[in-house]
Amino acid sequence: METSIIIENNRLAVPGRIDRQTAPRIIFREKSPILALFFMLLPLALHSSPDLK
Repeated sequence: METSIIIENNRLAVPGRIDRQTAPRIIFREKSPILALFFMLLPLALHSSPDLK
């Protein structure tokens, strides 16, 4: 049990700074490419169609 506690503490303490900056970007790129395309094309759709405004 001591080793599992040490591993959990290392995961929470060491990458804490990295997770806030890089983790959302990595998850957004790898796990949701459809959402990435949607948010990239959304402004174009809003500009091209005045009905959505």
